[in-house]
Amino acid sequence: MKLKTLNIVFIFAVIIFSEINCAPKHPTIEVENWNSHPQIIEIRELVQNTQENVNQYARIGVECPEKTDFYYLLDKKSVIRYYNLQQVGEDFGEIAEAYFDAEGELRFYYRLDSGYTPDRTNTWKQMELRIYYDSSGDKIWEIENEKDKPGEKKFNQMPIFFSEDMNHKNIPLLLKDYGCDELSENS
Repeated sequence: MKLKTLNIVFIFAVIIFSEINCAPKHPTIEVENWNSHPQIIEIRELVQNTQENVNQYARIGVECPEKTDFYYLLDKKSVIRYYNLQQVGEDFGEIAEAYFDAEGELRFYYRLDSGYTPDRTNTWKQMELRIYYDSSGDKIWEIENEKDKPGEKKFNQMPIFFSEDMNHKNIPLLLKDYGCDELSENS
């Protein structure tokens, strides 16, 4: 009887312990807490660390079609840690940036579009998109903002030079799709 009771207690303890370990590590990200959420703060720290240590990375310039400037940064293990793509025209400008962790997982994507409104009223608008990813590459938060009309969705098309399954290994494939394929180090 004591052995049966010990088995039942052991099974109950295993169930309780597994439930405790399965509980989410962080609260759900919501509008009210996203700015101070631990996962978002962790990503901001990764971005800041990349920006502060830019001299530790090899800068690779890429030849692209006219009016497009592209480069990326490689760490010592040849993992892409950051890329920057800019397109500029007479009445528009687009900037896309992506930050990757040491394992090559996309952690943050930023896009800023500026230009005149399509109705040709000569009104200059800026639209901003920020997408945050956890360490396994899953999207955890997305926020869009348009000056003068906050909250209105404007990014109906896929962001420039972007793929939902982007990682450091498929950047060269995206470059080729975008018409950019000649690489030059430290450009």
